[in-house]
Amino acid sequence: MTTTKAQERKALEQIRKIVEGLGENSYIGTAFDGCFEIAEENIENDFGLSMKGRCEEAENKIKQYKAVRDELAEDNKNLIEKLNSKDSALNSLQEDCNYWREHCKEVQNNYYNEEARCEALENRIKEQEQQVLELKAKLYDFMIKEAR
Repeated sequence: MTTTKAQERKALEQIRKIVEGLGENSYIGTAFDGCFEIAEENIENDFGLSMKGRCEEAENKIKQYKAVRDELAEDNKNLIEKLNSKDSALNSLQEDCNYWREHCKEVQNNYYNEEARCEALENRIKEQEQQVLELKAKLYDFMIKEAR
């Protein structure tokens, strides 16, 4: 036998009055908290929802959220490990870069020192060539004087 919506509403109202008659802090009243509203929605919208079903659905969502949270926590842990590894590699590369930067400065300083030394040697060679030229001229002059 199928009941009508009017019969359902009447039965719900009778149950509500019985529960209200038990008092504000009754165990049954506490257990039915929110159930009357669900029953009214079921009657109006031809639904078949229950407080138990909503609780089970909420528990399932909590399990899903916890699984996602745990998965995200694991992903986060893996990303932190990768980041630490990359930081370590970056630090190593920065140390290498600093070493080579200092080495290049040293090479550059050596180059400038050698360049200055070469320039000084070139000047000395020019001076000695000038001295040789002057000595040849003196020798020529001396040979010409002696030949007369």
